[in-house]
Amino acid sequence: MSESRDVVAHAAYLCGLERGELVIPRCSDCGEAFWYPRSTCPLCGSPKVDFSEVTTRGKVYSRTVVHRGSPPRGGDLPYVLALVEIAEGVRVLGTVVGDDADAVTAGDEVEFAVESHDGLSYPVWSRVEVETTA
Repeated sequence: MSESRDVVAHAAYLCGLERGELVIPRCSDCGEAFWYPRSTCPLCGSPKVDFSEVTTRGKVYSRTVVHRGSPPRGGDLPYVLALVEIAEGVRVLGTVVGDDADAVTAGDEVEFAVESHDGLSYPVWSRVEVETTA
């Protein structure tokens, strides 16, 4: 696996964020989507990888509250970081935003968006209110 090809693969993901899109790699040979961006399919080893825009809603698979370190987007500590499973079967990491971010739990439905800070684009997720029928 070539390091420079992996840099190009990551750049494709970052360019998607700059356009406000969630794009993930998909193998052209086996058809599987995977995460994190890289130049070779981790499932079949094929170097034929393309990026495509995917679902912007998902369900929280796991989440944690980060209390130390440098917060993304120039935000404050603590912040909520979630691993979100999208319909394509891939789990994507991002910061949870919104007034109810700290209340987000596994299984909650969330919506993808992009926030920019100091010229960089960051993936964020916000909780979706699911209507229940009585």
